[in-house]
Amino acid sequence: MREIGGKTGTQKCGRAGVLYLTFVGIKMFWNAPQGIPKSEPKEALPKRGSAWYVGVLTDLSNLKAVAFFRSLFAVFLPAHTPLWLQFTSAGVVVMIDVCWLATVACVFSLGPIARGDTRIKKWIEYVTGGILDSV
Repeated sequence: MREIGGKTGTQKCGRAGVLYLTFVGIKMFWNAPQGIPKSEPKEALPKRGSAWYVGVLTDLSNLKAVAFFRSLFAVFLPAHTPLWLQFTSAGVVVMIDVCWLATVACVFSLGPIARGDTRIKKWIEYVTGGILDSV
């Protein structure tokens, strides 16, 4: 691999990633005591399904997930897999993902769980920030 300034590009990207995760961890520690702000009731409800589209776009733009599933298919599907099986496999993965995300959304929207999540949000932020900073 070609070296740039004594370090390879991969090493520089790795260090940039470490700095970013450190920044995110510190920010989580800093903002954890504030808790979740109480939202004011809105006069107009958002358009039905708009949150779903934002979630799908966010999920599809996650390049780590794309890289993960691409490597997963490369490992588990043989080299000469028929095209229909490749598309079917991708469809199954999408359906599993949709079912999982829908289940998480439904569970976390239940009143008692949402209130409990609000109460422990500070500690979740502390633990997550500590994990990110320790990496």
